[in-house]
Amino acid sequence: MESDIEQTVITAWEWMDEWELVDPETGIAALPGASEEMPAFFEDITELLPAKILAVTEGCEEQKTVPLVGWSCEGYPEEGAARQNRRDSCLRRQPG
Repeated sequence: MESDIEQTVITAWEWMDEWELVDPETGIAALPGASEEMPAFFEDITELLPAKILAVTEGCEEQKTVPLVGWSCEGYPEEGAARQNRRDSCLRRQPG
């Protein structure tokens, strides 16, 4: 069964990060105020992570705003993160 959903190939992109939590060069998310006493819980940081990217798509040189949905990270500690900066390769959103 073929899907009627049109697929778009993103060839380049950058975060639209109003809080500037994600370093665009390293992908490391800053967790301001995170400590052993006050860990950053996954649900809390996902509210601050980018909700959109600025993308160039296949066959089009103009940049488009693409909404993101569904942050997930199987490896994120349930007890929250205490480090000020954290990189989890699984902290991704799929284009929505």
